[in-house]
Amino acid sequence: MLKMYQANLENKSLILEGKTPNAFPEEFINIHTAKLTDPSDRNASFKVFSEMYLNTFQQDFKTEKDSLKAKHNNTIYTCIACHKTTCIGPIPKIKKLLIQ
Repeated sequence: MLKMYQANLENKSLILEGKTPNAFPEEFINIHTAKLTDPSDRNASFKVFSEMYLNTFQQDFKTEKDSLKAKHNNTIYTCIACHKTTCIGPIPKIKKLLIQ
């Protein structure tokens, strides 16, 4: 999850500079097998939100510059929604990834 945070932080910086994010990190496809702080969090909600995250995050690399901010924020809102169901601790840190 820390790698995902870092990737989204880098994307935020690039977008704020008017640049398009680099290539999608293929290792994120394995989100379904990510090591979780609490293994019991790997439930039906996790599966749904992890798929949603992958779909929205991949859009950050396939969109026009004028919609990058919205696409990036959609990705971050997906993270926040997932963390509201379990593991709420990182939400304040995740919110800092939003582009105002």
